[in-house]
Amino acid sequence: MVRQEIQEELTFLGDVYSPRSQIYYEATGEDYEKEVEAFHEAREKSRRLGAKLAALHTSLGLPLRYALRYLGYDLDKAAKFLLRLSTELQDDRRKVCRYRVECALRLPLSGEHMVKAIIKSWERTKAEALKRAQRN
Repeated sequence: MVRQEIQEELTFLGDVYSPRSQIYYEATGEDYEKEVEAFHEAREKSRRLGAKLAALHTSLGLPLRYALRYLGYDLDKAAKFLLRLSTELQDDRRKVCRYRVECALRLPLSGEHMVKAIIKSWERTKAEALKRAQRN
């Protein structure tokens, strides 16, 4: 039931992005306030679902947790990334958190190619930074 609720919310909130100052300048302050409100609600829902999933995970007995893990479900990881999703402001990081939740709960993946490209870009940036650090 919780898995279904999470999938529904992720799908519904899929196009809610962090408010942009560009909206404030191109439209009206009222439009910007609507974006801020929608983003706040999305963060609240993600946090509530993360807390609910974390509580479910801790209340399950060890045999059931093991069985779920064996079947490929990682409730703890999904809960952590839902909670992280509720605090992230950067859109790329939000996409990666959503992807990690979908993987952990074995949900249909949205934007898999985009997320893998984002992760690959981060890895390249990190590798380049390590090379620069080693040269110094």
